[in-house]
Amino acid sequence: MLGHKVVCADINKENTDFVFADMSQPLSFKDNEFDIVICMEGIEHVLEPVRLISELCRICKAKGKIFITTPNIQNMYSRFQFLCTGTFY
Repeated sequence: MLGHKVVCADINKENTDFVFADMSQPLSFKDNEFDIVICMEGIEHVLEPVRLISELCRICKAKGKIFITTPNIQNMYSRFQFLCTGTFY
């Protein structure tokens, strides 16, 4: 890992390689703990996304980076899926 420490978090308590994290609650990390914080396709699952963004800012260092991704439901596959089934996935 080229000297980088990677910490994975998930709401799934059964995965022992991950830190338990409920994105609707305060995250169990210290202030300014990380240089980079990545939230992959999770923000669309919380009722208060501003609270989650605030938590991500809290755990990220002042000059750090935060990356947030969301699903692309505007692509042709997702649109066709919705047309045929009424769901995007």
